[in-house]
Amino acid sequence: MGDYTRIKFRAKLREDTPANVLAVFDAASRGEADNLESLPDADFFKDERWTMVFNGASAYFQTPEKCQVAVEDGLASVSFHSSVKNYDDVIEKFFDWISPYLAETPGGILGEYEWTSDQPETVIVGADGKITRQKRQPELDDSETDIW
Repeated sequence: MGDYTRIKFRAKLREDTPANVLAVFDAASRGEADNLESLPDADFFKDERWTMVFNGASAYFQTPEKCQVAVEDGLASVSFHSSVKNYDDVIEKFFDWISPYLAETPGGILGEYEWTSDQPETVIVGADGKITRQKRQPELDDSETDIW
C-alpha cells in the first residue's frame, strides 16, 4: 500500500520543445499514453506509474482536471491535476524530465504538491530552472495561493 500524493501542475513549454515531448502530453490528454510507440529517453518513462502522474485518481483527493494541452502564440501549455502513489519518486522524475523544456521564469508558481498526511507545498521553478517544492507560507490563505 502507501499514501497518495496529489499533484496539480500547469506550465508553458518552450517553443523548441521536441515533438516527442509534446506527443507524450497529447497522448496523455486523450488517455492514450500507454499506446505510445516510442518514449523520450528519461528515468521518468522507466517508472511503471508514469502515466498515472497525468491522469491518476484516488479516493483521498478530488482531482477533477485530467491532462490537457493547448498551444497559444507558439507556446504549448500543459496542465493536469492527479493523485498517484509516489513510489520511487515518480513525480520528482517527472519534474526532472520536464524542467529543461519550461518557458517559465525562476520563482514562477507551477502548481501544488500534497501528500495525504502533510500540508500542501507550492511547486515552483527554482533559480537553476529546475522544479522544486516549498512549504506554503502559513499567513497566506488558499485564495492567495491558488494557482488557477
